[in-house]
Amino acid sequence: MKNGYLPFFQLIGAFLIWSSWVIPVRLLNLNPITISFVICLWASFFWGIRLFLISNSLFYLNRKQLYLLVSLAIFFVLNMLTYLGALRYTTAAVAVLTHYTAPVFVAILAPIFLKEKLTARILAGLILSLLGFVFIFYNRENIGGDYVKGALLGLASGLFYGVIIIIAKKTLLRAREEVLLFYQNIFSSLIIFTLIPFVNFDINLRHFLILGGLAFLYSLIASELYMRSLKLIEGIRVSIIGYFEPLGTIIWGFIFFKESITIKTIIGGLLILFSGYLVTAKE
Repeated sequence: MKNGYLPFFQLIGAFLIWSSWVIPVRLLNLNPITISFVICLWASFFWGIRLFLISNSLFYLNRKQLYLLVSLAIFFVLNMLTYLGALRYTTAAVAVLTHYTAPVFVAILAPIFLKEKLTARILAGLILSLLGFVFIFYNRENIGGDYVKGALLGLASGLFYGVIIIIAKKTLLRAREEVLLFYQNIFSSLIIFTLIPFVNFDINLRHFLILGGLAFLYSLIASELYMRSLKLIEGIRVSIIGYFEPLGTIIWGFIFFKESITIKTIIGGLLILFSGYLVTAKE
């Protein structure tokens, strides 16, 4: 590879950055709607600068593009709220591993919406993923309350993220990555804004500025590293390197919050991650 190992390190860096979501979600003690709204607001600002000032480009949306990007924003909001909720209510390991059912959901939805072929490998991945979720979910010591709520939110976030990938594939045929991220965050901010009257919008200036820094790190820096690497690394390698995210999340949970990891969680997580490998690997 002419760029050496730099794209791989950039990609690993992006996934490790995203893996640290559990830290601000727990330490800031803000509700997911507040975090999501402010992050999207700041991200819109940063990507607006990136798109209009640095790239010196302007992009107008036609009706088809508007429909796809609004749909993308809706599922982005649903994914963000459910994943942040999972990180808040259950362990980092359970939240991120149930979220990583996303490749299986993509494999199920792709034949319907992208006319891609449904294979035996995909069906095997679905079965393994469901089995892995059963291992994580069925824990006699934590079978009630927030543990189950967090696991179900993680599973829902996996579904919503799978839908995002499907819509993004269609949208990227018509728009650049920078344009997609700019409008995704603009529309997401507007969608979340409609929910604010129903929640306690508990934020001060300090939290607002901290979330601005997080938006710069998670949305601009990590996304930029990811997009640059994506153009130089094969899809299957990207998928495998992507496992640095659940690994990193579990490590952060252990370091910062002293979370233990059960044997059932390890077995279930391995089944889910292997199912993701099955459905993304080449036949």
